[in-house]
Amino acid sequence: MLCLQVGTLDVLVGLSDDLGKLDSYCEMIAKKVSHYLGDVLEEDRDKLHDNLLANGLDLQAYLQRFQWDMAKFPIKQSLKAIADQISKQMSQIEADLKTKSTSYNNIKGNLQNLERKATGSLMTRNLGDIVRKEDFVLDSEYLQTLLVVVPKFTVRDFVYNEEELQAGKNEILKLSTDKKKQFVSRVDYVTV
Repeated sequence: MLCLQVGTLDVLVGLSDDLGKLDSYCEMIAKKVSHYLGDVLEEDRDKLHDNLLANGLDLQAYLQRFQWDMAKFPIKQSLKAIADQISKQMSQIEADLKTKSTSYNNIKGNLQNLERKATGSLMTRNLGDIVRKEDFVLDSEYLQTLLVVVPKFTVRDFVYNEEELQAGKNEILKLSTDKKKQFVSRVDYVTV
């Protein structure tokens, strides 16, 4: 049986509010840890419960076999001191989680950028897997190899024929004149 030092009734009543806040804070941190672990597991998110462990045990087994840790929380301390110690440990867990989460998100973002560059258009993609050393002029004082990326290089058939070119220009001029006549005849119609 575990006997904690509670002190006076006034101390216990004052501590009840603090313990309620501490309980909510601990629950919030536990949810953050669970959410973070789910993010890290990504495709293996269905194995989240297998990875949520307390002292090496799954949560249900830990709760069923719970024993007070006398080394961490000596019962000779006041209940207020024990609550403060738990609060400090939870704050440390939260700080560690923020650090790991930031590091993970940075790595994840960098990886996504690299993957986007590897699979994106040739404008942003790393060209190392497309070109070879033989494609470049290396160690030249006067020449430098440049790579040109053309978004769509569409090949068209074109035969130079002056008569067809002039006929096309004449067609454009005729349609432009007809368009102006339509505008003028419509203006005349409106003013009559």
